[in-house]
Amino acid sequence: MLTENPRSIFSERKKWAELLFETFKVPSMCVGNTAPLSLFASGRTTGVVVECGAGLTSTVPVFEGLALTHASITTEYGGQDISLNLKNTLLGRNIQIDLFDSRILKERMCFVASTPVVSHHLSNSNSPEDSRVMSLPDGTEVKIENSIFSSCVEPLCSGRDLDNPARTISSWGLVEQTFQTIKLCDDSARRDLCQNVILSGGTSMLPGQMKFNTSC
Repeated sequence: MLTENPRSIFSERKKWAELLFETFKVPSMCVGNTAPLSLFASGRTTGVVVECGAGLTSTVPVFEGLALTHASITTEYGGQDISLNLKNTLLGRNIQIDLFDSRILKERMCFVASTPVVSHHLSNSNSPEDSRVMSLPDGTEVKIENSIFSSCVEPLCSGRDLDNPARTISSWGLVEQTFQTIKLCDDSARRDLCQNVILSGGTSMLPGQMKFNTSC
């Protein structure tokens, strides 16, 4: 059993089949799209799967178990990019940290802001509630603003990089991307899709609020 993301192409599937059949002599194989499988795991056959992985974030509509690839939208920004964004931000503040430790810190501290955040470079607040003292993996204690942990996630939610306005991650944020995916589907399926939005992938486990106020 193999799984593939919505952007997989036939040549990649062909190469996997050749490797498994000719090298490992498997008797049979099945390739499944991750979006329907995530939906099946929730007990549904129709809905929109928002997959937030390490390198890709995709919104895939699934109708009666079939992924509607024509309406799928993918953004090349995911958990690994958030980790790298956090690492570069901390390095800019002379806090030495590698990518592995940055990923651990992201999983523990990063969150989705309930309201749009401003760049931490523009924040002049010295309130204790706006920062926290943290112990890095090497034992060093540093004081870090809370805004750093939300601004690193903001490009995924809004499609723009707060610290580099010239950099555009995608045409839409994640919520708007989901809405656009639903709009690309047939009118008769939109109601069921709106009522069944499923989050999957490790990056989707970041705490916070991301409201899907979509209406078609």
